[in-house]
Amino acid sequence: MNHQKDELRRQIMQLVAHIREIPPTLRIGILVVVIVIVFGFLGTRYSSNGNLEILLADVDRERYQELEAAFLKSNLQGSQWVDGQVMVPADQRERFSEVMSLQSFGVDIGNKSEAISKSSILLPPQTQSNRVLNGLEKDLAGLITRGMPEIDQAYVHFDREVTRGLRDKKVATAAVCVISNQSQTLTLSSVETIRRMVASAVAGMSVADVTLTDLSTGRSYGGTDQETMDWRIQDLEDGLRRKVQTILQIPDAEVAVSLQAPSEIAQPEVVVDLNSFSKIAITISVPRRHYETAYAIRKASRMGRPVEFSAFVAQTEESMRQGVVGLLPDPSEHLVTFTMYDDLLPVAAANPPLISGQLRRWSGALALVFAGLGILMIHLINRRASQEVSDSPATQQIFPIHDELQEQSVTEMDDREDDDDLRTKLTDVVRDDPDQAARILNQWIGKTG
Repeated sequence: MNHQKDELRRQIMQLVAHIREIPPTLRIGILVVVIVIVFGFLGTRYSSNGNLEILLADVDRERYQELEAAFLKSNLQGSQWVDGQVMVPADQRERFSEVMSLQSFGVDIGNKSEAISKSSILLPPQTQSNRVLNGLEKDLAGLITRGMPEIDQAYVHFDREVTRGLRDKKVATAAVCVISNQSQTLTLSSVETIRRMVASAVAGMSVADVTLTDLSTGRSYGGTDQETMDWRIQDLEDGLRRKVQTILQIPDAEVAVSLQAPSEIAQPEVVVDLNSFSKIAITISVPRRHYETAYAIRKASRMGRPVEFSAFVAQTEESMRQGVVGLLPDPSEHLVTFTMYDDLLPVAAANPPLISGQLRRWSGALALVFAGLGILMIHLINRRASQEVSDSPATQQIFPIHDELQEQSVTEMDDREDDDDLRTKLTDVVRDDPDQAARILNQWIGKTG
């Protein structure tokens, strides 16, 4: 065990040594490339899941394969299984939820109800029927909470009314109570899916006999076909209103949506969407301070030619109208109007233009500052690299030899006589022994030649 640890430690030290041998500038470049690749991967994954929503959580792989088969059978594609969650396209979530609920109902409820019936053969028929209904109530409630993430709790209760006469008439009704969570709202499509699922559990029961109540909001669904159509229209209006508010991103803006439905979509079995309406009217009320703040920012930035406040408001409304019209199926038949109302909050438009103007005015100076910081950082990196080279063992061995040679050369240069001393000695030799001086001179000339 110790040998393995030592070997692992040795390999790690070798890896660290190899990394230290890489120049610092190259190390920084490699680190930047790795960071870019990681963030690019995360961004790609996030963008690929950007249009997906959670349909069901805590799902194992085997269960997801069953759901995927049911989705493909209903011509639904695009579902994914990510970390135990079933993700589906946001624009088809309602259809996926319906198929999932029907698939789960066929798997769970039918088998359990049949088991209850077979285990109660000796009981009276009425008691058997009540037990089956009680089992259905519990199973349906559990199915609703498991199959729909927007619902935390659900309760189902069946009731039968008998009308006496020549032929007794039995009418079955059901009441469903749900508690939706705060993170997701209960959509009308989910309501209709629950009502159809509960109605199909009992023979002879129609969707109109099922009433659903959302205890979180106090809203109740059930009754005639016209009421169902009104809920569908209201659900579409709420969805379009949220989309308009998301596009505009204007705080305190009020959006009113009105859908005019033709007579041919009055039947509940008809699929209703925005294309089904002959006229869509959208009224958007924008606070005056929003226009004043945007106008003050434009004046301070000096972008474009100067315009009056009324002309600026008209241009802004036209720009926002183009964005809202893109949400509608046929813009030529719909009406988008803007109104402006005075609010009581003061206009805090003085500071934003000042800050914005100063930033634009000092943008060049900021660019120079950042460039200087970049040059300084490069200088520090090169300095650190030079320091690491000078501190390396090889450099420490070379520098003493170089210093010793330099000292020797300096010593030799210092030992040499200067010109005055040589001139004095040469004069003395010529004066004392001219013949010897002549011979020395001839020898020097011969060597030089």
